[in-house]
Amino acid sequence: MELEIRKNIGNPSSYNYRGLIYVEENRYAEAVADFSDALVHQGPDPDLLVRRGWAYYKNGDDERAISDYDAALRLRVDFPLAHVNRAQALWHKGNLEEAERDLDEIIAKHPLDASTYKDRAKLRKAKGDLGGAADDLIKAKQLQH
Repeated sequence: MELEIRKNIGNPSSYNYRGLIYVEENRYAEAVADFSDALVHQGPDPDLLVRRGWAYYKNGDDERAISDYDAALRLRVDFPLAHVNRAQALWHKGNLEEAERDLDEIIAKHPLDASTYKDRAKLRKAKGDLGGAADDLIKAKQLQH
């Protein structure tokens, strides 16, 4: 893989692919570096920003992860994965209200996505809103059938 990257130094896809491999190998700092190189060569790309944001998050850098998710959402307003990942990073930071707003926004735009109801149920349970959590779990179960 290293040789392929050196041969294709101007090809952002090479960095992207290697970054994806690093994520699979839990080598998040290296993934961040490769996704950053891909962004330098390719320019702003919401998919790459979300990938780098995930690598930042998994590497323990919630602030940079959130920044990348925000940048991705400026480029592609309706990007559920960016919202879900941002909600997770916000939750991890302890900002449950803002995380819930992200999940609410996804549900408003994509009301048939059971997984988002499950995510919001977990968050609501963490907030102590057991009734809201139960409602979301019921809705998720209904959508799965």
